[in-house]
Amino acid sequence: MDDIFVRELEIDHVDKTTILRFRQKLEGDVNCVVWDGAIVLAKFLEKQCLEDNGFLENRSVIELGSGVGCVGIVAACLGANVLLTDLPQALPLLRQNVEENKTKLKGYVEVEPLNWGSPCKINFTPDIILLAECIYYKEVIGSLVSTLRELATHDTKVILCQELRDSQTQKECWKEFLESVKEYFEVQFVPQSEQSSEYSCPEIQILRLTKK
Repeated sequence: MDDIFVRELEIDHVDKTTILRFRQKLEGDVNCVVWDGAIVLAKFLEKQCLEDNGFLENRSVIELGSGVGCVGIVAACLGANVLLTDLPQALPLLRQNVEENKTKLKGYVEVEPLNWGSPCKINFTPDIILLAECIYYKEVIGSLVSTLRELATHDTKVILCQELRDSQTQKECWKEFLESVKEYFEVQFVPQSEQSSEYSCPEIQILRLTKK
């Protein structure tokens, strides 16, 4: 367990504060730590729920590329019923974090493997799809957009958060993703004024996507 460390995150409700704990790995791929974009999106969900208590209450939510589960577990803490998904190798740590926080969740959480671009064996229509820090590799953009198209209906809210990085490769990746997703979804950038005042910055963008 020496390669594991824990990050705590406070989530405010109307009547209380909950402290969630997320296990992370010191070394590994992109799915083994809590990224800044995940914190920004989690705090955006918190703000939405403080302003509208029913925003996540009993909503069906799918998180794509869940990683350690920060965003989806926060959504469940705020009342959503959440399906966390990622590649099979990410699931053990993801399940540990669900177990770590299970007594603090208002909604229920399930964990399933999902490889973008493969047929989705999901038997419900999500009200909300969440993604945080998932746009890294050009090779999977087509598969990700395909999965979004398969899962989303015209009524589904897709909320995506991504840090804009300086490398040319990442800039091109983000540009290609936006061009691809705009073929099938209306894209709205959430202004910083609608985000958490403490947990937001211009380099981390939140988008709302609505299927055309």
